[in-house]
Amino acid sequence: MYRPTRTWWGEKFLEVLKISMDSGRLSRGKSYSTHRVISFEIKGNQISAKISGNYSPFYRVSFHLKPFSKAKWDRIIKSISQNAAFIYQLFMRDMPAEIETIFEEEKISLLPRPGELFSTCNCPDYASPCKHVAGIYYRIASMLDHDPLLLFQLRGLQFEQLEKKLIESPIGQALIEQKKKNESKSEVVFCANRYPQPHFDSFENIKTLNSYWQGHAPLPEEIITSQDNLIAASLIKIGGDYPAFWSKNASFVSVMEEFYQQIIKSNKGLF
Repeated sequence: MYRPTRTWWGEKFLEVLKISMDSGRLSRGKSYSTHRVISFEIKGNQISAKISGNYSPFYRVSFHLKPFSKAKWDRIIKSISQNAAFIYQLFMRDMPAEIETIFEEEKISLLPRPGELFSTCNCPDYASPCKHVAGIYYRIASMLDHDPLLLFQLRGLQFEQLEKKLIESPIGQALIEQKKKNESKSEVVFCANRYPQPHFDSFENIKTLNSYWQGHAPLPEEIITSQDNLIAASLIKIGGDYPAFWSKNASFVSVMEEFYQQIIKSNKGLF
């Protein structure tokens, strides 16, 4: 069964479209989001596309959301900077479920509301938005499944700018330091007092072929690692959920988390 989006933020993103147009155009718009898209480009918060038409080779579509002012973004970033859970999830390229509460304090919404969708299409349809615009809107909703932080860009703030500000905050710095510690604990660690490391002062000390490859002491028979604070599938989480090749409705990250846990459980002696 076709589902244009598989996340809560994707569904919320589509709600404004369902309010803004009739069901017939909405239904046809779904099919225009895939095989009808000839070109698609995002520059800042502006989206432009070419959609193949029934009576023309293609129609030109443009779309953007109402951006927030710099003053509002400054206040929002300041509020986010005071919430460790929000910062951590954003660092992991995840959208915090309660983040809208911060925007509500500014009487705005990160997700679009009726009247905040601005679009044009040169097709002959009198309705706005038309089915071609709906197709692009569905395309964006599908992209948000994989990269929900695109919403920040559509509201006028590049995520890299937000990330830089969050890293500069006291909580952000603390989380980065903790992340570095966790990464170092996840590396293979040799105990120097138990396993002296090979050391050559000069090639004159190399007496045999074995000493060249193995040093003055044998390599350890056991590899010691730390289990502290290991995060399953952390690289996959950073890469984003619902990648293009993943057609299932279940979260790709959740599936891989379980897969990683099974690997760790099955190989306790190695991890």
